[in-house]
Amino acid sequence: MTITFTEHAPIESGFSAVFNDRIAPRLTEFDETRQAILVVVKQHAAIALGVGAVFGLWLWFSGSGSKDLGELLATWV
Repeated sequence: MTITFTEHAPIESGFSAVFNDRIAPRLTEFDETRQAILVVVKQHAAIALGVGAVFGLWLWFSGSGSKDLGELLATWV
């Protein structure tokens, strides 16, 4: 990914070189870090959704809903 800065106003003159030398490389690093974190977040979300689905199905198939929930939670606490 190449990020460029285009100077439009007179006040921006010379900023393009600063942007290319100092800011663009950092933005690339930040974007790579962001994408790596996003992969981990998606994995964690998928795990949480899977556990929630299994737990919901277990409650649904166990009958009246919260009858066994107290026992289950008591064993974990």
